[in-house]
Amino acid sequence: MTSLVLKLANRAEPGRDAQVFGLTIRIVNCNLTEQLLNCSSVEHRDFSRQLLQEVENSFPPAVCDLYRRGKLRMQMASLQVGSVVVKLRITVQDPEFPVGVSTLAPLLQLLPSSTVFQIDQQGTAVQGTHGTVPPGRPSSVVVV
Repeated sequence: MTSLVLKLANRAEPGRDAQVFGLTIRIVNCNLTEQLLNCSSVEHRDFSRQLLQEVENSFPPAVCDLYRRGKLRMQMASLQVGSVVVKLRITVQDPEFPVGVSTLAPLLQLLPSSTVFQIDQQGTAVQGTHGTVPPGRPSSVVVV
C-alpha cells in the first residue's frame, strides 16, 4: 500500500514577484539515516536527485514548462523521521504566470505513481491560509 502526506502552502516572497510553496512528502519505503542527513554524502545526493526528478515528473504540463524555463526552482528544505518526511521549497518566479496551490494540486494525484518511492497517501492535505482541504478533495483546493 502506498501513502502520501503532502501539504502545499504558498506565500509571496517579500520584495519579489515570486511565490514560494511548501511541499511535504512522506516516503514509506525509505528510512532516515545519518548518511541521508549528511548533505555531502552520496546517499543524500542520490536521494535528492531521485526525489526532485519524481516531483518534476509529477508536474502538470504548465508547471513543468515553468521548471524547464528556469522560472520554478525546487530545493529540499529538510528531512525528518516518520519513514522519511521531506519538506521541499518550490519557488515560482514568473509574474506573467499566476501560480496558486490549485496549479500544483495535480501533484497529489501524480506523485503516488512514482516508480522509485512509495508515497504515503493517507492524510493528503493541501494547506492554505483559509484552512486545510481533506484527502480526496483536490477540486476543493484552497488558494492562498
